[in-house]
Amino acid sequence: MKKYKKIYIMPEYYSSGIWDGNTKIMIDFEELPLITKELHEEFNQWIDYYNGYSPWIEEEKNKFDLKKLNEIGIKLAKQVKKIYPNIIVEYRGEGPTYKISNTIIS
Repeated sequence: MKKYKKIYIMPEYYSSGIWDGNTKIMIDFEELPLITKELHEEFNQWIDYYNGYSPWIEEEKNKFDLKKLNEIGIKLAKQVKKIYPNIIVEYRGEGPTYKISNTIIS
């Protein structure tokens, strides 16, 4: 396993939702062997939910629940931090709140 110092948990279309905090390159689940199949599936469901977000379509933008997206993302980030306590885990969410600041998980 590559030694990561910082990981971003960040929703992005059709991604794993996990990013190398230094290179900004997506991390595949195989690169984080301690992540369980169940947690992997939770990430997949979260990204599937995000894939339904179309902010460029005005009628759709206000229908999407960004609060729910970010709550799930923070929960996932906390689970990753519990598995990898020596890695800095930062949640980078979606919406006005997260454009200003990000959440470092401890």
